[in-house]
Amino acid sequence: MSRDFEEVVLSWNGKEYKLQPDQVLPCIARIENVLTLGDLAQASLGKPMLAKLSMAFGIALRMAGANVTDKEVWDGMFSRNAKDIVERMQRSVFVLQSLMIPPEHLRGEPGKKSEAAGKRAVSSRRRTSS
Repeated sequence: MSRDFEEVVLSWNGKEYKLQPDQVLPCIARIENVLTLGDLAQASLGKPMLAKLSMAFGIALRMAGANVTDKEVWDGMFSRNAKDIVERMQRSVFVLQSLMIPPEHLRGEPGKKSEAAGKRAVSSRRRTSS
């Protein structure tokens, strides 16, 4: 039995953008042209790929209605503190995995619809100070 996708809420620079359920699978397909779940698994093992992560977020944000470039997302990954860069990369990997893997599979309950009220919140982080 096919499960419907849930609305996904992305946060960027203090504003929320929504991917409607019928936009989620096309968004995942576009992201997979740049970054696959296998790539995300490698990134979670500490193999950074900030350009690909930035491009993947850019795709999702634009599909949700944000007016943002991949370069702006990429710039947002960096700060003066190396620890912040690693944390942003780790958060990015988690957020993209949350978008690309159905929530019932993340919970280990394939075949069950998410208990969330038809909505998942996913966020991206951007450095807001210059």
